[in-house]
Amino acid sequence: MFLDLDGNLYDMFEGRDDLKHRRVRFVGDAATRIREDYLRILRYFRFYGRIAPDENHHESQCLEAIRRNVDGLSSISGERLWMELSLICVGPMVPHLMKLIYDTDVATHLAFPINPQFLNIEEIYKNSEIINIKLRPITLISSLCNDKSHIYQLTKRLKFSNKDLYIALFMIETARNLPESDIKSLKNFIIDNEKLMGVEVSLQCCKELLISRGDLQLYNEINNWKVPKLPINGFDLMETSAVANKKELGPMLAALKDRWKSSNFELNKEELLSMVDSIKHNIN
Repeated sequence: MFLDLDGNLYDMFEGRDDLKHRRVRFVGDAATRIREDYLRILRYFRFYGRIAPDENHHESQCLEAIRRNVDGLSSISGERLWMELSLICVGPMVPHLMKLIYDTDVATHLAFPINPQFLNIEEIYKNSEIINIKLRPITLISSLCNDKSHIYQLTKRLKFSNKDLYIALFMIETARNLPESDIKSLKNFIIDNEKLMGVEVSLQCCKELLISRGDLQLYNEINNWKVPKLPINGFDLMETSAVANKKELGPMLAALKDRWKSSNFELNKEELLSMVDSIKHNIN
C-alpha cells in the first residue's frame, strides 16, 4: 500500500483489509516471496507477533510455504539471522513463535538445540511480563538450551557478540546455581568478574537473571548499585615491608579482596593494609 500527496490510498493486494483483521500473510504467492529473500521467513514470525490478535490466526498456506522453502535459510549469514531473531524476541508471543520455529523446521537452520526447553522460555518470558521489564534476546534464546555446548553451537551459527556470549553462558552455568533472593552472591559475582567481562557485562548478567525470576525488588537494588572498586592495588602492597616480592602479590590481593567483600565492600585502604601481616602469616 501507499498514499499519494492527495490522500489517495493505492492498495493492490488488499493490505488494508489484512490490517483491519490483523491478518499476516505474504504478498501474492508465498513461496515466490520467500525465494526472493529467505529472511522473509523470520520476518513473518516477527510481524505475526506484532500484528496478529493471538496465536491461532496463522494461514496454513503461509506455514506450508515456509516448511517447503526453509532450506534457503542456510544461505543467510548468521549476523542477519541473529538480527531478525533479536527483533522477534523483543516483541509479543515469543514462546509461541519459538515453538513455531521448531514446528516449521526453521530451528534446524538456526542451530537451535534438538531438545528445546520450552518450559524455561515460557517461565522467564512470563516473569518478565509480570514486572514489565524486557529480557535481552540472548537470555530468551539461551533458555532453550540445556548446557554450554548448545550455546557454543548457537554462537558458531549466529555470531553472538562477546557480551551476548557471556550472558548466555552465565544463564546456563552460573545463574541456575545461584540461590533465590541472594543479593550478596550477585554483587560478589560482579566484583569477581570485573576483569574477565567488565562491570557492565557482569552487571547485565545479574539483571537478566533477576528479570527472568521476576524479582523486581532485587532488580531495582542491583540496577541502582554503584559498583565499588577495590581500594588497594599491587603498588600499595609493594610499598609495605610485608610483601617482599611480586610472587606474593597475587595471593595477598586475593585474600584482601575476600575480606573486603566480606565487609560488604566497606573496608578502606588503611584498614586493608593493616591486615597484611596477619594475612601473610596465614598464607605462609
